[in-house]
Amino acid sequence: MGGSHGRTDRIDILEDLSLCEITLCTVCSHSCLDKSWKQGIGEDSMFKKILVATDASEQALRACREAAGMAKAFGSEVTLIYVVYLPPMYKTDVGPGIRETLVDDGKEILQKSKEEADASGIEAKVKLIREGNPAEVIVKESKSGAYDLIVMGSSGLGRAGALQLGSVSVRVADDADCSVLIIK
Repeated sequence: MGGSHGRTDRIDILEDLSLCEITLCTVCSHSCLDKSWKQGIGEDSMFKKILVATDASEQALRACREAAGMAKAFGSEVTLIYVVYLPPMYKTDVGPGIRETLVDDGKEILQKSKEEADASGIEAKVKLIREGNPAEVIVKESKSGAYDLIVMGSSGLGRAGALQLGSVSVRVADDADCSVLIIK
């Protein structure tokens, strides 16, 4: 097995799959699934519904691209989610104008992520959550929407934001009932 872009390494992709080869692409900077690995994928796919948590970070855009590639390979449905986050100390001090600005920012971020997904040839749904703790909301949505996989970036708001939030990706990975793919 092997792809045409980069080198091939054996890695354990998911608990439910045996070891298989995947091409680590040096051209496009993400994994390119080998065609032989994708054979037989379709209605019986283990990833029928993929939830992609997005924000303004480069890791989130990479996660969106990776999820789009997986959706094409597995024939999956993709939903992009953005959660407007207000730290507890700001909830009482922030006026409605600021809240609406944050919601508008979220809409722009979702639009950019949707354009990434559309460019990959899939049609993604979008969900904007007006306010909440990102990790809690993502986990709750994954459960209520019966998602099979959550895909997200390793850090969203930069190092300072990650420290402030306590690492959303780690909390989601710990609390979710489904598989979580964290993209660096």
